[in-house]
Amino acid sequence: MDDFKVEATITNTGNETVKLLDDPRTLASSSPVDKFSIVHANGGRPSFTGIMVKYSPEIAARSGGYTILAPGDSIKVVHNCTLSGQYS
Repeated sequence: MDDFKVEATITNTGNETVKLLDDPRTLASSSPVDKFSIVHANGGRPSFTGIMVKYSPEIAARSGGYTILAPGDSIKVVHNCTLSGQYS
């Protein structure tokens, strides 16, 4: 399986500032966790063999673990998908 990069852009298109929790399981995080749905041409799906994380939204929110996006602001996150090391 080849490695590749995915760039995710999240933009606040609303009129109010928003807070996004820095959840490692979302595209807003570059953590190498199981956040992609990979399907082979034959329909098969590889097993995820990468890291697992334990994440508490409540603890993260209390400790300031979030990203603030004002109206019109964007964040870009590059995901280095080392698929050969995370999926088999």
